[in-house]
Amino acid sequence: MGWLSALLGRDRGSERTLHRLLRQRGANRGLRRFAEPFGADAERFWDALPRGTWALCAAARLGVNRALVATAMAALAEQARTRRANEPDPTEGVEPLGLLSEPAFTRPGVSEALLDQTTTLGRVFATRGVPIDRFATESTSLLLAVIDADPSVRAVQARVEEAQRWGRLEEVLHGKHAHDAVYAERHLAMAQLVRRHIGAHDLTAAIRGAAAHPYR
Repeated sequence: MGWLSALLGRDRGSERTLHRLLRQRGANRGLRRFAEPFGADAERFWDALPRGTWALCAAARLGVNRALVATAMAALAEQARTRRANEPDPTEGVEPLGLLSEPAFTRPGVSEALLDQTTTLGRVFATRGVPIDRFATESTSLLLAVIDADPSVRAVQARVEEAQRWGRLEEVLHGKHAHDAVYAERHLAMAQLVRRHIGAHDLTAAIRGAAAHPYR
């Protein structure tokens, strides 16, 4: 980490940190705030990222090889495709009249078109056909849509909505906690998959170039 510390610096007074670099590269406020406590420790920052959307944005903003970013995008689409095939339909066993009154049940699941869009965006990004700003915005939107349509998220959301409909406030509260936990778990699973395809060494190598050329 010696060369990286020399490039980014660990002195907060100098502001030569991951936070500053991400700010220079146009990263969103949430990602910049997350990076702040890590100073120049890119490996620890990368390993701690709790969201796949943040991991992809960080990789793109910091100049990781675009082909690796595209591979990670394709892997995320394939993961969602596998979950869709292996998890039970959350509408199974629900009476038809119940389906009509359950917004979470009537929302579409993960569509093939959505997954194709995810893979295509990564492929086009790899060929420099999409600017980084647009990639960051569109990849985040697509992956959030994938999470919202995930069977486990839809199932727990349906339970919350049923409890709300019948005024069972304690169940609503417990359901919302469960929803938050499932949502966080899906975000983390995406981040872990991104890290399988983009290692900390890929990030630090990219940072060396980004720090040397902050306006490229």
